[in-house]
Amino acid sequence: MTKTFRIPYPSGDINAIVPDQVPLLYADGVMNAAMGMPNSRVTFFAVRPPDGDGLPEGIVEQREVVLDLVVPTAALIEACVNILKNQAHPANKQALATAAALYTSQIKNIVDAIPERPDAE
Repeated sequence: MTKTFRIPYPSGDINAIVPDQVPLLYADGVMNAAMGMPNSRVTFFAVRPPDGDGLPEGIVEQREVVLDLVVPTAALIEACVNILKNQAHPANKQALATAAALYTSQIKNIVDAIPERPDAE
């Protein structure tokens, strides 16, 4: 079922319409960003495992483009500013630091629980 949310903005409220089915893409990072006017392009990638023969000599990682996003430059800058302002809030900084420490601790506990192989050197 489509949902509509009212979001306040300084210049006036907007309605955000969210359909039931929205594409969900995962990206490991940004491969490229080209800023221009009136639009900018941001290319996102996901790390892919090597093929059966491994990676070619000198290649340390294989990246696959998963999304090329073209967006008005003003909207991209606004999004960046909002993300950074939100993260700069002390409560958000602390929440991220706490979550990162918990995640690291959980991974360490999992790795520590792996039994040693008797033949390992």
